[in-house]
Amino acid sequence: MSHSFRRTAHLLALALVALLLAGCGGARLPQALPTMAAPVGGAPVASTPPPAEEQPEDDSVRLVLPGTGGVTVACDANTLRLPLIANGAPVGVASRILAADDVLYLLADGELYRLRPEDVDAGSPQLVPALTAGLRISGPVVQEIADIAYDAGGGAVYALDKAGHVYRVDTATGDITLAYRAFNDPDDQFFSQLVALTVDERGRPVVLDTAYGALWMPAGIDALDPVGQANEIAEGADVTYADGRFYVLQRDGGVVTVSQPSGASPWQDDAGRELTLSVSASNHLGPDVLVMVDALRREVLTLRPGNGETLTTHVFDTTGIGLLRDAVFTGGRLYAVADGDLLVFPGRADGMAEATCPPPDPSGRARPLLYGHDVLAALEGWEFPIRGGTLPAWPRLYPGSSRIYRQGVHHGLDVYYMDAPEGFGIGWHILAPSAGQVVRTTVGYVPMTGPEFDRLVSTTETAGYTPPELLERFEGKQIEIDHGNGVRSRYLHLDDIADGIAAGAAVQQGQFIGTVGVTGTEGEARPEVAGPHLHLEIWLGDRYLGQGITIPETMWWLEQIFTN
Repeated sequence: MSHSFRRTAHLLALALVALLLAGCGGARLPQALPTMAAPVGGAPVASTPPPAEEQPEDDSVRLVLPGTGGVTVACDANTLRLPLIANGAPVGVASRILAADDVLYLLADGELYRLRPEDVDAGSPQLVPALTAGLRISGPVVQEIADIAYDAGGGAVYALDKAGHVYRVDTATGDITLAYRAFNDPDDQFFSQLVALTVDERGRPVVLDTAYGALWMPAGIDALDPVGQANEIAEGADVTYADGRFYVLQRDGGVVTVSQPSGASPWQDDAGRELTLSVSASNHLGPDVLVMVDALRREVLTLRPGNGETLTTHVFDTTGIGLLRDAVFTGGRLYAVADGDLLVFPGRADGMAEATCPPPDPSGRARPLLYGHDVLAALEGWEFPIRGGTLPAWPRLYPGSSRIYRQGVHHGLDVYYMDAPEGFGIGWHILAPSAGQVVRTTVGYVPMTGPEFDRLVSTTETAGYTPPELLERFEGKQIEIDHGNGVRSRYLHLDDIADGIAAGAAVQQGQFIGTVGVTGTEGEARPEVAGPHLHLEIWLGDRYLGQGITIPETMWWLEQIFTN
């Protein structure tokens, strides 16, 4: 990998995490954290604009605020609501939407689809595949897609998958090319976690890395050039580019602007937002504005880039609406995605609203679902499986994060000793978080050796993904419990399984089921390079908790489950 990929660590705590993550991350212990280099090859970097008060206003464009006081309510009477269909089946969850060349592009269940607005008005929103998981593109196999961005000048949609690869989809021809290939570099012994992307003023893709607290620009297939770095970026949930600078949405709902090549400045605090999952740029009002979506409040906000002034607010108050994950203004209408539904305001194709709706009652908000499951009800009262343990702070440890050492995606939550007050090591007790029935345990386990681990990693590199039989081997000793109502939990890398824990056995909440270990990981093959940890997966039907949604949203769901 080119020297432009050498980076600066943003938090001392991350150095400690790097020593521990090899168990699920597969990299060796770093001797020193890399140093960020200046941009290589003379790649231009956008300059920081003057302070907001010095920027000239565009008086030629009048910003028209819809409704009274800039607030518009989209309700059943004036909003078109249609279930999304992909491959003949209802979509479980749509997470992103953008408009490109008079076509809508959506992320649905982790795959990219096209949708024509005229099909929406005809009542048949059939999604046409544009980039699907399982395709092999120039080596790697496409994993779940995490984020998308549109380059209007180049006529392309960029897609970032959860393994860390970036793909380019030509909007005219549909051709797909690989823009950047993530891979495990033994000379760069830390972990990237690319969670979002945008494009700059020249249409070049820029990715948000929460592990390094950095923005990177792909500089060819196998290199990244630094764009900006700051501690605040490590808390990033999404990123966009508007009015000459990058805006990073943080997980708490605040926004910072990124200076180049280092530093960030507060732009706006959370402003009372509850769960902000996306930020994007739009010119539907004339000049660039930012569009932010609060999933829980079901609000779409447009804000002035310079001073953060809220220009318009659209509130969706349709019956039983799910979490509002993303929205786009195009063609004089607002399109938004909530769970598996597409919402369009105004609902009439001529752009006229059919009715004015009263302000919504916050107490009447629909309970959020995920994949059709009432997760909060189904997992109510669950206990953390490590007594005294807590959820980790780093996105890298959550479901949906990259595991590029095996060309795959993480399906579980990793809990290390620093996430419990007394710490823990191999042999620490794991407790059932809720009652259920054991459906599977590992029997006859054979320990992983160093040569075998290296051979398996090499096989995944050649395959471009983790084949199921290899994933099973990497998981080590495990237990799976069925908790009823389609909810299952899995516990991987165990050192031992408790007596009596076998297929068919009933377990009670808080019951000892096994012990923390390193089986199936490089920590078993080479004990000096990895720390023991608990890997916990929660499955809702046939999807792991985190599938098809962003890591920040996954973190929110787990916080609701385990911090009640």
